[in-house]
Amino acid sequence: MEKFNLSMGKHSFKLIQCCIFSLSILSISVAQSSYYKGETSFAPRPEETDKKPWPIDHFGPVGLKLDITQPGMNLRILGVEANSPAAAAAKFKQGQFIESINGKKLDGRDPRVVLGDRITESEASGGKMVIAVSDKPGGSTTNISVQLQDMGAFSPTWPENCPKSDKIVRQFADFLREQNADTYGAALFLLSTGEQQDLDTVKSWYSGKLADNDYSNAIPWDIGYHGTGVCEYYLRTGDKSVIPAIENMAERLKNTIYNGAWAGRGGAPYPYGQLNAAGVHCVTFLMLAKECGAKVDQKTFDSALRFFYRFAGKGNVAYGNNMPEGGFVDNGKTSKLAFAMAAAAALTDQQEDSVYAKARDISATKGFYSTSWLFHGHTGGGIGELWRGQSMNIVKDKRPIAHRDFMDGRRWMYELARRHDGAFGWFGGWNVGYEETGHSEDGTFHRAWGFERGQT
Repeated sequence: MEKFNLSMGKHSFKLIQCCIFSLSILSISVAQSSYYKGETSFAPRPEETDKKPWPIDHFGPVGLKLDITQPGMNLRILGVEANSPAAAAAKFKQGQFIESINGKKLDGRDPRVVLGDRITESEASGGKMVIAVSDKPGGSTTNISVQLQDMGAFSPTWPENCPKSDKIVRQFADFLREQNADTYGAALFLLSTGEQQDLDTVKSWYSGKLADNDYSNAIPWDIGYHGTGVCEYYLRTGDKSVIPAIENMAERLKNTIYNGAWAGRGGAPYPYGQLNAAGVHCVTFLMLAKECGAKVDQKTFDSALRFFYRFAGKGNVAYGNNMPEGGFVDNGKTSKLAFAMAAAAALTDQQEDSVYAKARDISATKGFYSTSWLFHGHTGGGIGELWRGQSMNIVKDKRPIAHRDFMDGRRWMYELARRHDGAFGWFGGWNVGYEETGHSEDGTFHRAWGFERGQT
């Protein structure tokens, strides 16, 4: 393969001009707002012109379901989650409005950011949170005390060397272990903690139990997430009982690859074409399968690597077998590509001097370029938020300022995504919500996605 051409063409320059123009329009719209006191960091965001309430499905570990109503950016309580700190307070009612938290009203910033900051503030001060509620916006208030966990403050280097982050990781790992279900990303997260109890859980799922699994109808989503976990387990333990499963998954990919990639579900004739959001993880799986010493069809391997490598450094990973997309908002596909290229670099003799290492870094860095545009993409974009932070971690040493800016700028989002029971779920109406990441309404466990450190 040829090395990258990193020069900026006229098309790229025009894209940047368009981005700058769009940002200037955004600044003007904020300047005309009677609520926002300056430019906001994230879009889309609650607006005074919203005709429908803006959902916040859960207020982090507090356990309140909210929405933002207009006029006035009012925080309305929609419900209280069972067994949460808010439920323990036993005073919240549906239809009440939050007037202030810890004596502070909304202050002209994005209400979601303010809520996340209040969680951080309270957990750093013994876990005490005081919420003033009223029956109508601007009405007389009643203070309700909510006791959160005493998590301490985030360290300047969080999530690394940070006791609060360690607690969050431990709580989520315990949640996954209690569910005892090998769901999307669960094994990868547990393997990432480095703790024996978590390894033992994954071992109980995998050791001697996968050889007879039928992968003949497995879809790329399953192989990409489940298969990488199986490979990482083997690389951690050397447990050969999982090799047949890895090879069977690789064979399934061989039988369903089309023009270098895969559809999201099913096999040929691919009525909907390639779905690269699923397929890019299959490339990572094939890399790891090779590293495990499993049999992988070389033609399949070469075809997939060639297909996805071509996107690195040339815009986003396309939705299907198309040219690289314009802009940087990619619903996570380019960030995922960073992991595939990281695995490819590890397989080459050149290692850090390889073109794959360069492809890894440039793909990872693009996670930063879409920092200000949240939850944007097909089906809502929540999956993009899962992978942008992950990929930025790849370049934290090479781009420490960008990495720190990314993490601190999104801290509020991760705070709102936390659950009182240790689970995670995005906080409002976008793709990966609580019903998909923690529990469904009937209490069953579906999927648990990783936190920032949830990678091996």
